[in-house]
Amino acid sequence: MESSTILTKAVSDYVQRLTCSYPAIDSIWLVGSRANPSDRPPNDWDLIVFGTNEVLAGLSNDADRFETEDIDLLVVTDKDRFRSPWPRIGEGGGFKEGHLFPRESDGPHGGTELGWEWTQISAEKAAYRAGMYRGGGPQIALCVFDRGRT
Repeated sequence: MESSTILTKAVSDYVQRLTCSYPAIDSIWLVGSRANPSDRPPNDWDLIVFGTNEVLAGLSNDADRFETEDIDLLVVTDKDRFRSPWPRIGEGGGFKEGHLFPRESDGPHGGTELGWEWTQISAEKAAYRAGMYRGGGPQIALCVFDRGRT
């Protein structure tokens, strides 16, 4: 399945507006239930944006144009660390954040943080383990925008 054909027109338009507004975005990946069909109906669109700290800061101040209940956006700023640009709606107001790769924890208990175990398989597909999917097999991520291929 081609990744460009799985987005609705509204989400495709959102991705186009996002990448035109923030030229430092390298790529955008679809993750979650829309990229990994299951018995449960999909809910929102989960997108991971590979960008910079400037993209994250810009989006944090650009909520009126880009924050929507239908799209959950995470920005990867250094090819590993990611964070949502806006506090979670209705979930205590915290930011969603984490790492794509395992690393030593700097928390009070030390140890290793698993991260998402992100593995890019091809230019259009990656595998990862995150959140509620941690116990199962890897989930698939689909590239929906790559500045190097546009």
